[in-house]
Amino acid sequence: QTLIAFIESLTDFMPILYVGQTNSIAKRTSQHLNGETGLRKYIHEILGLSWEELELRYAVLGRSTELSAEARAIQELFELIMQRVLAPFATERPG
Repeated sequence: QTLIAFIESLTDFMPILYVGQTNSIAKRTSQHLNGETGLRKYIHEILGLSWEELELRYAVLGRSTELSAEARAIQELFELIMQRVLAPFATERPG
């Protein structure tokens, strides 16, 4: 059990592949899984990984689609900081 827990904890040290924001995590995940974005090709063809080998993590910053300009600016700043700090190598747009 201890060895299994240790091995599972190593996923915390895996590199981040992608950082982005969306109004619907379900819709965006579906787009990635179905190949509507470049992420699927990158994961499968360039990295040679399957979806089962990846772990999806997300942060909810706000649930309203009617955000103020200030709230939206804060979310965009948060995304920029995550892109700079985590250096996700599958995010296509500059961060």
